[in-house]
Amino acid sequence: MSSTETVSSPVSFRELLRKYDGILYPAFLYAVAMVIIFSGIWVGKNYVARGWEYVSSDTTQVLATMWDAKRLTSIATEGYSWNGDPHKIQNIAYFPLYAVVEKILGVVFPLSNPLTLLAPAVLFGLVSAWAFYRLAGRLLGENPARVALAAYLFYPGNVFFVRAYPVSLMNLLVILTLLALIEGKIWKAALWSGIGSAAGPLMVFLSLTVVIKWAADQWNSLKPAAGSMVSKLAGRLPLGGVFFLVAFSGFVSFLLYQVVAFHDPLAFIRVQEAWEKSGSLIQRIYNFFFLKNMVAQHHPTHFVQAITHGNLKHMDMHVHYLINLFMLVVFAGLLWLQRKAVPWYLTLFALLFLGGYWWFMASVSGIKATVRLIYPVIPAFLGVGVLQERHPELARVSVILFAALSFLESELMMEGFWVI
Repeated sequence: MSSTETVSSPVSFRELLRKYDGILYPAFLYAVAMVIIFSGIWVGKNYVARGWEYVSSDTTQVLATMWDAKRLTSIATEGYSWNGDPHKIQNIAYFPLYAVVEKILGVVFPLSNPLTLLAPAVLFGLVSAWAFYRLAGRLLGENPARVALAAYLFYPGNVFFVRAYPVSLMNLLVILTLLALIEGKIWKAALWSGIGSAAGPLMVFLSLTVVIKWAADQWNSLKPAAGSMVSKLAGRLPLGGVFFLVAFSGFVSFLLYQVVAFHDPLAFIRVQEAWEKSGSLIQRIYNFFFLKNMVAQHHPTHFVQAITHGNLKHMDMHVHYLINLFMLVVFAGLLWLQRKAVPWYLTLFALLFLGGYWWFMASVSGIKATVRLIYPVIPAFLGVGVLQERHPELARVSVILFAALSFLESELMMEGFWVI
């Protein structure tokens, strides 16, 4: 070897970690989240009394079939059912995307095996961690992104990473859509949001956000052009129609399916009466403005009685009102923190999603399972990253609080409680 030749030095372990940080760090935190979840499940299975919706002693069977999961699987195995009776619980209430994934897996793997039903949720959760870390890194920087990712993965809704539910898939599609928006790939965002609109009803607010962003871009691009604004806008209407259909493609397809199969495009709404007797539209508006379903009577008293008497079943009917209301306040605060650190359309999506959920809670159902079901409000977790920059001790407390609630949710969920 000549003296002019050089020998490249081996890459150090630290350099290797940094090179693959975007893959390894989210995977590590995801593994920690799994430890928290399954530790809670183990405690719940061995040391918590059975709740009012206890399913089975087999862990994987519980995770794959408990609560609404069994109805999603019934869509994959038996198809949709709707007999026109809005007072009978039927699977037409559930959107099809996760069931489609299960159906595809069923071609190769038996859907009678609960692991087949759980695998997509676990995988989508992991991929969503990678995607969220990229999103947070683009918007906030490395250190805030790490804390935001911890908040995202340790939040108590993470129990759905190991449940046969579409939540982790919805999260992933929200993140991919927001990533495409901040990268200026508006049609790609429309595609992701269109797919997402087939995953759950509130995902239409993601599609609406994409359409509003497209409309704002079109308005800004047309203002300096010659001609009247009316004529310029009219020229963009056909393209706007196509864009709208792409952004809402999953939702529109589900409506068309209901027309063809059941001659009722709103069957998924009508069947909600089987869960909640919501009354007329006027009654719902009254409930919304006067918070009739949001401020339940005697819940603090029952909460104290549940603690002093050790009655978890009693507690289950009341404590979730307090915890969920508290978490709504926390999410509102986090969204306020992140409003200047992220593009306006991320905050818009979060407000639309929470607004839709608030309407449902205030007018129909009351505060139930809010901690879990507002999980797709991704910008709120970015707020924890912003908090890390301003008040790092509060950011750490938030992450620890989320992890503790995750452990609690996992153990109580395993035994059929709805506490959070």
